[in-house]
Amino acid sequence: LQAKGCRFLTLADLSPDKAEPRNVIITFDDIFQDAVKNAIPFLVEKNIPFCVFIAENYINSENFLTSQSIQKLIDEPLCTIGFHTKNHKLMRSLTRKELGEEMECNDFEKLVGRNISFFAFPYGSLYACTLKSILRAKRKYTLAFSTVSIPCSKRQLQKVPFFLPRINICEGNYRRKLKEIRF
Repeated sequence: LQAKGCRFLTLADLSPDKAEPRNVIITFDDIFQDAVKNAIPFLVEKNIPFCVFIAENYINSENFLTSQSIQKLIDEPLCTIGFHTKNHKLMRSLTRKELGEEMECNDFEKLVGRNISFFAFPYGSLYACTLKSILRAKRKYTLAFSTVSIPCSKRQLQKVPFFLPRINICEGNYRRKLKEIRF
């Protein structure tokens, strides 16, 4: 991405006037321990900002980040911490009450010692998220993210900032996705 002339932004930098093809934000969902061990040190070394969306009850679970890892992320100036629900449940299957409980991040905010402004929907597809979950995100968060795999446009930032798309790049598809992305 750097070789293609991309500019890395933080989520706080994201605005309609910065929705340009060469502006990139790196995010991680669920945040596995291997990302903490491998990807994050690389990003820090290269001075690239990133966001981790953490499912509260995954902390200290096998292969996920630990409390100690969270403290390092809190102390890392390049890291933005976002919320990914308490239990990573499918939003579509939840009652209004369960949805509120799942998306409530007061305990998580106490844990990380800061207000959380950014949210990523678990599974994040049009099927997984209902309008009531999007409206719930609108009440609490500045921006909320889906897993709809298209570039984020100026229009989306203006019209639907509570269900923004992200391009999922993983080990299995990164070469193909980088070719597909038009810069």
